[in-house]
Amino acid sequence: MRRGRETSSLVAVGTRVVSPRRGGTEADFAELLKWEEAYWDRQTPTSFNGHQRLFETFGAAKFRIQGRKEANHLLADLNGPHEAKLR
Repeated sequence: MRRGRETSSLVAVGTRVVSPRRGGTEADFAELLKWEEAYWDRQTPTSFNGHQRLFETFGAAKFRIQGRKEANHLLADLNGPHEAKLR
């Protein structure tokens, strides 16, 4: 199982989404973690394999973005003179 920065980011989001302050329970959070940990192994549209299939079959231009810095550069290029809005 691959774990890393993506996982910690998902856990942070999950914590906010299923926290008791937002109506979630400890059981909800445990279930979310179990679901997230299976990301690399599941064979569903919301798994790594599902996302990989979507990427491979998409027929238009594609970009493999591997971090926030790359995403910001791509958005700046696409937005042209509006780059200042991204900061």
